Amino acid sequence: MDDGVFDQLRRRATRERRPMKDVVNALLREALKPAKAGHYRFDWKPAKGRGLQPGVSLDDRKSLWDLMDGR
Repeated sequence: MDDGVFDQLRRRATRERRPMKDVVNALLREALKPAKAGHYRFDWKPAKGRGLQPGVSLDDRKSLWDLMDGR
């Protein structure tokens, strides 16, 4: 473990009045939690001055893939 990381852990354990192993375990548990599956929405914006081609909907991923694949 890097000296700087060890020092940060020691200071945090002292500040929280907890054993260092408890602080390390809590931080590791938090870091190892599975990522929350949330809904991701990308905000598409066409280039300034250019519109979308007719029939293109940026909200429909399947149609976009089909269009890019030439279907």
